[in-house]
Amino acid sequence: MRIFHKEGSRPALVSVTTTKMFVVCLLLAAIVAVTAEDGKLATTVSIFNDVYDIADLVLDENDRLKDHWLLVNLKDECKVTVEKIWKDMKFVHRSLGAVDSKVIKQILGDADGAFACTAVCLEKGTHRDLIHKPILDTLVSFDEEEEGREAVTKFTNWAQTNCQSAEIGFVSYHKNPATIFWLNPETGEKVPSGHLHYGERNTVWQQSFLGHKFEVVDSVSNKVLGTYEVKHHSFHVIGDPGSGIRHMNVTEQVRGTLINEWDRASRVKRTFTELGFSKSRMPDDLWSSISSYYYNNRHTKVREEWDSKGVFVNWWESDVYMIGIPWNLKKFWQKRLSTLIQIWSGVEVELTDIYGMRRYEDGARLLAHVDREATHAVSLIINVAQGGMRQPWNIEILDLANRLHKLPMDEGDIVYYESAKCLHARMEPLRGAYYVNLFAHYRPTGDPKWFTKNNTEKTPLPLIDLGNRTVEEALPHYSGSSWESPADIFNYWKSHEGADPTLNKNKISPPDESATNTNSHEEL
Repeated sequence: MRIFHKEGSRPALVSVTTTKMFVVCLLLAAIVAVTAEDGKLATTVSIFNDVYDIADLVLDENDRLKDHWLLVNLKDECKVTVEKIWKDMKFVHRSLGAVDSKVIKQILGDADGAFACTAVCLEKGTHRDLIHKPILDTLVSFDEEEEGREAVTKFTNWAQTNCQSAEIGFVSYHKNPATIFWLNPETGEKVPSGHLHYGERNTVWQQSFLGHKFEVVDSVSNKVLGTYEVKHHSFHVIGDPGSGIRHMNVTEQVRGTLINEWDRASRVKRTFTELGFSKSRMPDDLWSSISSYYYNNRHTKVREEWDSKGVFVNWWESDVYMIGIPWNLKKFWQKRLSTLIQIWSGVEVELTDIYGMRRYEDGARLLAHVDREATHAVSLIINVAQGGMRQPWNIEILDLANRLHKLPMDEGDIVYYESAKCLHARMEPLRGAYYVNLFAHYRPTGDPKWFTKNNTEKTPLPLIDLGNRTVEEALPHYSGSSWESPADIFNYWKSHEGADPTLNKNKISPPDESATNTNSHEEL
């Protein structure tokens, strides 16, 4: 569910672009016209921080921006105008920085070229190494003939939409239904804006602005369950679903599931690449957006509901968690990612799903599987974060010749793979504190039956014969072995069962329960 608020006295539907880092360029003539119109500006005490180098921006202990920033160049005309707008609109939770041309060039390159005033928004949580790579999807320039007031209006709208707007999400595990109230910042009035019901499928996302507040109230007892201020894109959990860890004997269910997954992979005719997978790095600007969102919400997680979804994740041994993603933000990410996967796969694709952020913890394992044929032709995994790692947690993936490869990933790495064709897993247990992934999925445009068709003439041939290339050159992550049958995979899974005696020290053991679904699963 998505609910939108307009900045001001009452909620209303608005169209909001969720990209958080943009450039706005105003011609000097337009700014001077507005500045001269209000003589009182000359006596205003500046609220700007002078920034002469990116190093002057305040960072936290993890080298991340401690605050949101709006940076403009040092010219007085820019500072005075932007400062007036900021005070008039009562914008909060964003520091203002006046920067010299060196910093502007560090961040924007030649983008500010012919313009007298340039501004850019930077997101709280951005790593210092990525500050110079903001997302520049919107560039607004003004002709000399434009009136100053029109220029200021455009700047105000840009700042309100692209700097100050933010999404806030709620998921409830409270026993009773609850009501979400938006607290009017001008009157304090409590305005009903949504309803919360139990479970992850009833998650509610609302579009709002930095500084706005929401209150969640038990609909039965009228008890206030929490008050939440919008400080960034954020995800909040009401209540606690508890742990899902229990004693289960899943051996035969695993065996049957692997047979089913092997058969599903064999039924897919069409392929797109010579190996079926590839590893690369995220573009800096998109990685900055994704990693800052995770960083700002890293302490908010909720146990993923796996109880009746099969044995693809060993949820009975190690709890798996989710950090929800805002509706509009994930649409933006997925659209950008589609460009990358089109280049890799060589086909025009359409968006089908984006999933995560999923947080695995010590002892997690993923059973070998393939994804949904109709929607998951080509997919990608992004490692968003990992910590306390005692050894790499490799992706285990079969190529199109059934050779087994093991790919390690660092934060910001991206793995492309043909997810309905190539069996993939992480059957060696995670030996680390946490590991967070984001998944996105695509299929050929307008072709839900793509998997029933043969390859086109342009499709690369599967890499069977290495020719003059060495194994190290052609297959850098090859394990030296293959999976030739479901029995091979089962034996591999069995060999890593209970492989780390340090895992699951706090396991709880309610009565035996067994999941029954071997035919469906979420993205892994």
